Amino acid sequence: MSNLDDHAYIAQIANFIFDDHLTANQITPEISDVAASAFLAAVEASRALDKVPRPTGFRPGVIWLLNQAVQSFWRSSGRQSIYDMARVTAKVKWRSAYEMAKQGV
Repeated sequence: MSNLDDHAYIAQIANFIFDDHLTANQITPEISDVAASAFLAAVEASRALDKVPRPTGFRPGVIWLLNQAVQSFWRSSGRQSIYDMARVTAKVKWRSAYEMAKQGV
């Protein structure tokens, strides 16, 4: 993988997390660091959300609890996406650092 390919991948991550329109040529080491940190935070938050039981419209019982345990296992074992709430939270948390990195500060 070339340096330009790496920068294109990092630009995709930054654009995904921060709703931006960076190109590979605009990627700096500072932007790379912030984008990687924000992406890691979003991934970790998504993994944690996989373990949260989903709301029920009725009084939960033993069957519901077992069903949620199975669903939690399947969500955490095969998922390769990020919850939007985790992405937005990472965006808010890392936004200032990202803007400073874009300005070269």
